[in-house]
Amino acid sequence: MDEWKKALNDDRFKNEISEQIIKMNLQIEQAKKDLKKIGWAIFGALLSIAFSIIIANIR
Repeated sequence: MDEWKKALNDDRFKNEISEQIIKMNLQIEQAKKDLKKIGWAIFGALLSIAFSIIIANIR
């Protein structure tokens, strides 16, 4: 238990944890952006299909 307390008080250990958290947050932000792009791509494809069906029915 004392080893853990020493490790948690060690600045290098704290810096390493902080770096890992920052990296994870950046990856999460990137994943959100990627999901938005995928969402818009799917939306665009569905819109395209819908218009194709509407135009086919008009003819």
